[in-house]
Amino acid sequence: MSISDSQQQKLEFQIKDSWRYSTFPASVIFLCLSRVPSVLRESVSMTLILQQQARQILACSCRRNKSSFSLSRSYGTLWSPANQTLQSLIKAASDHKAPIIPVLDQWQQQGNQVKPSDIRGLIKSLRDSNQFSDALKASEWMSEAKVCNIFSKDYAARLHLIEKVLGLEETEKFFKRIPANMRDSSVYSTLLTSYTRNEKTLDKAESTFKEMQELGFLLKPSVPHNVMISFYSQLGKRNKVEKLLYEMEENKVKPDNVTVNNVLKLYADASDVKAMEMFTRMWDVNNEEEEEVIKLEQSTIIAMAKAYVRVCSEEKAIEMCGNVAGSTREVHSLWNKYCKKTGKVKEEGHRTVIRALLKLDDVQGAEKIYEEWKDKDISVAGLLLSRYCAQGNKVKVINLVNGLVSKSPMAKLRAMCDDGLMIFLMMFLVEVSLIITFMVATLCFIRIIVGLAFGI
Repeated sequence: MSISDSQQQKLEFQIKDSWRYSTFPASVIFLCLSRVPSVLRESVSMTLILQQQARQILACSCRRNKSSFSLSRSYGTLWSPANQTLQSLIKAASDHKAPIIPVLDQWQQQGNQVKPSDIRGLIKSLRDSNQFSDALKASEWMSEAKVCNIFSKDYAARLHLIEKVLGLEETEKFFKRIPANMRDSSVYSTLLTSYTRNEKTLDKAESTFKEMQELGFLLKPSVPHNVMISFYSQLGKRNKVEKLLYEMEENKVKPDNVTVNNVLKLYADASDVKAMEMFTRMWDVNNEEEEEVIKLEQSTIIAMAKAYVRVCSEEKAIEMCGNVAGSTREVHSLWNKYCKKTGKVKEEGHRTVIRALLKLDDVQGAEKIYEEWKDKDISVAGLLLSRYCAQGNKVKVINLVNGLVSKSPMAKLRAMCDDGLMIFLMMFLVEVSLIITFMVATLCFIRIIVGLAFGI
């Protein structure tokens, strides 16, 4: 018995629609569909058989792919087996550019628990990957679904996302809706940062900063200080920066790494090396003896080196570059310019460049510059000797010392006063003392053996 074309098309559509929800190999499905017309012409009963086969294919697919998912194009629902995690489902939805809120709703409706750490981690992950719109929706869902208590940090995160997605006006509106007891330093800092995006909102930024000061949020180095210093620096308002630094000093608020680097960049950009050096000394930059060591960033050191070059102080520029990893080429470039400009380079210049290259582990480059120097000075040679001693390279130590001693009768005496040679001398004395100790121990041992043998 044959069936009509409309019945045949309806059955084909049912099988195709079932395929949308399965991950069964496409070749098998298409093979079945290609055989449908010839099979259906034989008997109506085959309709029921094919329908049953389609259901079996779908069931088999679900059993074999419990760890997989599929998104319905029609309804946007998510297939989420029990062993799937919320994070993996969210990632899958995000990869397919599907809405994440239905995923969260479905997960909760299925009786699964949404951990506060999971939802906060999700928001942070979306924000870090610049998916601000999805991050904002997840933040709103967390509040509306009441999956956890909302804290100040949650309000601060949402405030930041609103500014990114909806703009400053909506940010201000949301800030006013935040409960007063939840407006802590993190919330105010987020609002302050929003105001520092544009010069037009400078007054609002300063007003917010003053309000934070009155609330006692500025009693230690924090984001607000650094945000305002950076903002003033961008606007070229050096007097504002120095006023803020004075207030910090008055309130005994010591600058942190970020503050110091921002200020030094400001002075460097203005080529004010005097203020730059004074500020560096004031806060003991790179002083290892301090409890909180302030370290210069690579960008700051480079900016300071450029400032020294602009004021024709290449020696100090070379010294600064010696503190930046990977700046060997810059040191050699500055040295070549310095040599061409000055003609005959003094002892201090050689000491500076050799010390900088040794800091950068360019021993070969330091040796080359030392060998090219005609009027070699023993104190500069001490820098190389110190490195050779640290490496335990006795051959180079001896060769360099012999060269110095043969240079002049007084070289040997001067060499003994040099730090590098003193290290070499100490190494020699240590070896001698070890030999003497060994000899004494050997004599004592022999004496004991002889005493035992002859009963002495």
